[in-house]
Amino acid sequence: MPEKQIRVATIGVGAVGTVLSACLAQSDAKLYVVDLPERIAQIEARGLQVKGVGLEMHERATAVDSISLLADVDPDYIVIATKDYVLKSILPGVAKVVSDKCLVISAGSGLGTDGALAHHVPARNAARMVVNYAGHIDEEGVAQLVWFNPPNYFGPLEQKDDPRLAALMVRLCSKALESEMVDPSAIKAHAFLKTVLTSALMPICAVMGLTMKEAMEGPATRRLAGDLLREGLAVAARVGYDYGEGMWEKCMGYLDKGGAHHPSMSV
Repeated sequence: MPEKQIRVATIGVGAVGTVLSACLAQSDAKLYVVDLPERIAQIEARGLQVKGVGLEMHERATAVDSISLLADVDPDYIVIATKDYVLKSILPGVAKVVSDKCLVISAGSGLGTDGALAHHVPARNAARMVVNYAGHIDEEGVAQLVWFNPPNYFGPLEQKDDPRLAALMVRLCSKALESEMVDPSAIKAHAFLKTVLTSALMPICAVMGLTMKEAMEGPATRRLAGDLLREGLAVAARVGYDYGEGMWEKCMGYLDKGGAHHPSMSV
């Protein structure tokens, strides 16, 4: 008997959601995407397009402009790739369309998104993704990927292993979006570190109108980013996250790969 085609719904189809969705579409998943009307119009006209960092994809997806319409889809997975500040307004709607077999994955980069998700979805059906790629949607609706520092991390919120999450990662890895599954405690540590990284560079770029590359190449802004990074790692240590020796240097190397683009906080 042929394997059943999985159904994936992505809520929020900016750069993160577009890349993730296009990779899953290439792995023969049935894709549904939810976003604001202007983004939906782009996807209906041109599909999901991705360029950059060795990837070039052009895939189709069924686009809808309301989360409530997913009730008829009965998705196997829902990926929430919106900005964290809209979670409060969309999660009640997500809860209404989630079946007990559906795994809901938060791909936001802030702290506390897992707790917000677990407030509306049973923890056994919730997971977290820590994204290590970045880009932007250009005027034509194409996701221009500017850097990828693999792997991405996935982790369930409750149980140590989740075969549903493992199956999704196999699909992503097969399409060059290298990812790794970790346990619930490790995904929290990765999420905290990602917040430290974004807090060190994004505010500088937003306030000064710089790309990540420009901020890391300017002597004064690089020094400021380094100081913010030290402070963030010190906070991490105080709350129990020990990332080991040499983490400051590793994190500076990560920020150096940020690329010539304006991060989402600037937008």
